[in-house]
Amino acid sequence: MRGKRGTRARGERPRRNAVGLPLEPLTRYAPRALHLEDSTIRDRLDPPSGVWRSHPDRRDAAVLAPIVAQSTHDSVLFTKRREDLKHHAGELSFPGGGRDGDENVIECALRECHEEIGLERTSVELLGSLPERMSIAGYQVHVTVGRIAGVEDLVLDANEVDRLVVIPVPELLKPEQWEYRDLEDSRRRRWKVPFFDYDGETLWGLTARFTLDLLERIAPPFTA
Repeated sequence: MRGKRGTRARGERPRRNAVGLPLEPLTRYAPRALHLEDSTIRDRLDPPSGVWRSHPDRRDAAVLAPIVAQSTHDSVLFTKRREDLKHHAGELSFPGGGRDGDENVIECALRECHEEIGLERTSVELLGSLPERMSIAGYQVHVTVGRIAGVEDLVLDANEVDRLVVIPVPELLKPEQWEYRDLEDSRRRRWKVPFFDYDGETLWGLTARFTLDLLERIAPPFTA
């Protein structure tokens, strides 16, 4: 996540095109197709909202959970963060970041999406929102859910994003692929954290929790 907008310094690596992103063949996916109508998703989510539900001891942040239609199913799009970043290195995440000035939740999420993956605001169909959650970094993170047309034209910020990871919803809906592990933070507090393994990648932590929140809404009675 990026905390504020700004120009890129000379000498930073250029943004790169995501064309050629390897996608797994459809035979690897769950046998049943899953395409949800946008009207159904809207009915099952909270309405899109730009209102910050701030907490006095936390910083505001917003992310977009992008749903993309593929030939037989819907998928969820994640970014794979670079391995050499100071925070959350190598993790899968939703594009997003910290609040900038007086922008609202939706403006923040879409600005960060444009900066990180080159997603244009006009390419996002807003579908709803999910309850906010606290990150271990002290952010109160708000989630907007949106439909995007595809990934072929996205342009990644090479200073922050290594690549895109697209996970089919039928794969995410396999309860046996999910597990909870006990982790301890710097204050020795223990947490049960969800983990999901897919094609050599591991989705875990707050982004995994938001993904479960989404699945439990759009595909009840799914639980993991």
